[in-house]
Formats: sequence, structure tokens, C-alpha cells
Amino acid sequence: MPIAAARLKINDSERTANVADGDISVTFLVPLRKGTIELQAWFTDEAGKELCGAYYVYVRRLLR
Repeated sequence: MPIAAARLKINDSERTANVADGDISVTFLVPLRKGTIELQAWFTDEAGKELCGAYYVYVRRLLR
């Protein structure tokens, strides 16, 4: 697929990261508050057209 960017939406906050040829993952660092959230993740082409949703998403808590 001609993936150019990964997009992540958590509640009302949206982030985008460029994807280069050969990339096998994309990482977003997002501060989250305690409680229920709505998460969406998908990939777009160079024109910003949605190609597909992410097959899976890993969420990991970073301890400070």
C-alpha cells in the first residue's frame, strides 16, 4: 500500500506521523488522563486519503 502517514485520534486530539519506505512501526507519545477514551488509528496516502485502519495498536504506560 502507498502509506505516507499514520494518524491517531484520541478523544478530540489528533496526531499525524510521516511514514517512510521500510518503516515497520510508528510511535506516538500522548499524555492520557485516567478513565475511558475513544481511540482511532488509520493510514493515509500522500494526498491525505484514508487507505485503511490500523490492524492493531499497542498502548504502553511510561513511568516517570
